[in-house]
Amino acid sequence: MGAPKAAATVDLGFIDVCDDPELLHPAFFPSKVGGVPAWLSPDGHPAADIQALTCGQCGGPMSFLLQIYTGGNWDHASAFHRTAYVFVCTTAACYQRGNCAANHVRVFRSQLPRANAAFPDVPPSEADPTATIARCSEAVRDRHSGAAAAAHPAARTFPEFTLVIDEDPGPDTPDDAAAAAPTVELDTDAMTAEEEADMREALDHGQERRKFDDQFARFKSQVDPEPSQVLRYSKGGAPLWIGPGHEASTEPPKCEHCGGARTFEFQVMPQLLHELEVDAPQVTESLDWGVLAVFTCAASCDIGSEYAEEWVFSNIVSADPMDDDDDDDTDDDDDDNDAGGSVGDGSTDGVNDAVVEGVGDAGPPPGAS
Repeated sequence: MGAPKAAATVDLGFIDVCDDPELLHPAFFPSKVGGVPAWLSPDGHPAADIQALTCGQCGGPMSFLLQIYTGGNWDHASAFHRTAYVFVCTTAACYQRGNCAANHVRVFRSQLPRANAAFPDVPPSEADPTATIARCSEAVRDRHSGAAAAAHPAARTFPEFTLVIDEDPGPDTPDDAAAAAPTVELDTDAMTAEEEADMREALDHGQERRKFDDQFARFKSQVDPEPSQVLRYSKGGAPLWIGPGHEASTEPPKCEHCGGARTFEFQVMPQLLHELEVDAPQVTESLDWGVLAVFTCAASCDIGSEYAEEWVFSNIVSADPMDDDDDDDTDDDDDDNDAGGSVGDGSTDGVNDAVVEGVGDAGPPPGAS
């Protein structure tokens, strides 16, 4: 369960069953999905304050989705150990906002120097988990069970898996989905003004459709070689967007702790919904996202033993980018809030069917690398 590489390459995350639950204890600095958080710093974690884990959209409780350990990727000593935690709202309506800064998804960063009061200054031993856990501080030994008690009683608990990190093999064939759209010249000499306006509107819609199709084709070509990936890690790289609508909206705010820039670090993929079976037809209030892109402090600045909240952007894909056109006269209020169309209403006609079926059902995820 090693950390992803530090360079701006791409590493992929896959879920797998963990045969020994003790290996998901904080003493092993795990990357994992579901269950309860394995907190890195024993002090001030968000679950200690239930109000810190409420949805910024509806005010409801948030559920732990995943954590990824990225220790060793930063040059300064304060981030020798480092873990990012992702929490999500489980209210379906909060995912219907289109492309947006995702305050219904929250990410927290924790880090510690190598020499700290919580963990021993030696690598953990998977051969003897009990001894490894025993070498940790009392706060670390006890808090794995305490984390569940500290969670909001109404929060949802997802099935627990280990998160295995592997290198992205890339697409098997060159990506030519981004070919430039053909230029269309209108012969307006024989048109009335109304006909010309109608024709230009039709061309604009066609260009939007082309943009939508190209973006999704690019996404699919990158994902197809490893369709069961649930996470993509590329520190300082660029997100793999699933649809248009993000171009003018993804400038993250400065880090609140050091004032420095935030850069892209990783993204949660829609396949995770399928793996957790929260996009199933029988789930009335299913969750629905395209890509959750996480931007963190580029310097991973020193925050002591605190937890720093980072920034998430939700990029969605609509079943039809022209769907909103028929509702322009009646849904003006909704259009003001939806930058890129509706995510869906929790049915199986939305984004995740398009993504999961389009990419393919790969069956069980690969094993540990």
